[in-house]
Amino acid sequence: EKIDEKIKIDIKTKFNIKNDYFIYSAWDWVEKNYEKLIHVFSMLKKENINVDLVFIWDSISKNISLRNIIIESKMQDNIHFLWVIKNSEKILFYKNSLWVIYPSFYEPFPFSLTEAVFLDIPIISSELKSVSNIFNDKIEYFSPISINNIFQKIKFFVQNNKEKKVSYDDI
Repeated sequence: EKIDEKIKIDIKTKFNIKNDYFIYSAWDWVEKNYEKLIHVFSMLKKENINVDLVFIWDSISKNISLRNIIIESKMQDNIHFLWVIKNSEKILFYKNSLWVIYPSFYEPFPFSLTEAVFLDIPIISSELKSVSNIFNDKIEYFSPISINNIFQKIKFFVQNNKEKKVSYDDI
């Protein structure tokens, strides 16, 4: 366990991440709902809930609109972009994250969640039929249209479920 803590600290230090973090891994399309997610993390920060958000995807790191939202929200120190990283580092990021977050408005099939499933990382997602049909009660859900609902759910899980262990073996 001491080695895991050392690796967790090292991976966070390497990428200048100061807090525990959630992972968002998806495209930067409008239906992915990343704007609300930025506002939610800004609200968390205002309540002194120190948690970061890590975007893992090449296209999203180049999204100027998203970067402007981050600057306007004063979240530059709490939101991080990882695009081209080694698979071993990506696995470490997942394994040391609090949760994977999936705030999409629409999703025919949640391909972005396959890495979280493969590594047994807890998922908190928009309540979408395509997601709930696969995961049922194995993951946690929120309403993607309500900033307040997303905020309350994340706040609750950060404060109460930091060490949640999951298994997706029977999915």
